[in-house]
Amino acid sequence: MNSRHRRNLYFAAAGAPATWNWNGGSYSTLSSYQAASGGKEVNSKFADPQFLSLGNPSATPPLLPDLHLQFTSPATDAGSNLGTSVVGTLDFAGNPRVEGTNIDIGAYEQ
Repeated sequence: MNSRHRRNLYFAAAGAPATWNWNGGSYSTLSSYQAASGGKEVNSKFADPQFLSLGNPSATPPLLPDLHLQFTSPATDAGSNLGTSVVGTLDFAGNPRVEGTNIDIGAYEQ
C-alpha cells in the first residue's frame, strides 16, 4: 500500500528524543526523515502545538489536559481538509470542523 503523510505536526519536549522510523532506518530530525521517505511528509512541521494546558496527573485531584489550541499555535489552519466524509463536520467538542481558511491539526477546531 502506498501511503502519503502530509501536514502533520510533530513535537518532543526539550530533552526528549524525537525519532522517526522508516523502511528500516531511524532518523533524528524531521528533515532527515522527510528526505529518506521521499517527501512523504510534505508540509509537516516540528513545533510546539501550544495546547491550552497539558494538565497535571500528579495533582490532587488530577488536572486533565486541555488540548484546545492557543491562537498562536502552528497547528491552526495547517491541516489538510480531506472533505466531510473523512474529517466529519464537527470537531471533538461538537463545533464546526473547519473554521478559518483551513482545518486545524488536532481534535479541536479553533
